[in-house]
Amino acid sequence: VEDVEALACLGDDAWVWICCFAMTQDPSRLELLDDSEVFAEALTAPTTRWQVLIVDQEASALNRLWVLFEVLRAHEHGKPLCMAPPEAIVKSRLQWSNIQLDNATAAVPADRDYILEQFEKVGLARVNETLMQAVKQCLYFLLRRVKTRYGDRSLEVARAHRYLGTYCVSFDSESHRCVQHYQKALEIMLENHGERHLDVAQAQTD
Repeated sequence: VEDVEALACLGDDAWVWICCFAMTQDPSRLELLDDSEVFAEALTAPTTRWQVLIVDQEASALNRLWVLFEVLRAHEHGKPLCMAPPEAIVKSRLQWSNIQLDNATAAVPADRDYILEQFEKVGLARVNETLMQAVKQCLYFLLRRVKTRYGDRSLEVARAHRYLGTYCVSFDSESHRCVQHYQKALEIMLENHGERHLDVAQAQTD
């Protein structure tokens, strides 16, 4: 149920292809096991409009080289990346940390060698840029959603602005965006809590 809810960023009319369901787990039918590009056709097809990466609070999917490889191939073919759910993103390291290939693993050494070779051809920095843009879009999606649910002056909106401020400090070259988000969060917190609340004091240090 949580995974289906995480696809809300695609809208109600999306058709979703899930890679883990496309690959058989039956040992007698692993005819595609040795194909390093087993998902490439689906990832690069003209009918594939988006790639969606659903993460947990530990962003553990990014420790799997095969997941990173799919992000790489989709990036090469200009497929936008959507990351979800926002609630996991804001509790993960993704607001301030890039992909670290040294921490990623693959069960088969030959797979690891092949995937790392492909990253060397394209460049990790370009893939990280795609990932960080997806994190940014996810945080803006969260901001729009909480505004709709709770109103523009709610504490939920203030928290969403703080999340975006944290992201901007780490990855956005336009520092004024960080200031805008932090100032908006502080303004809303002052309205809701007053000047002497602990959350307000913490927001003033951002």
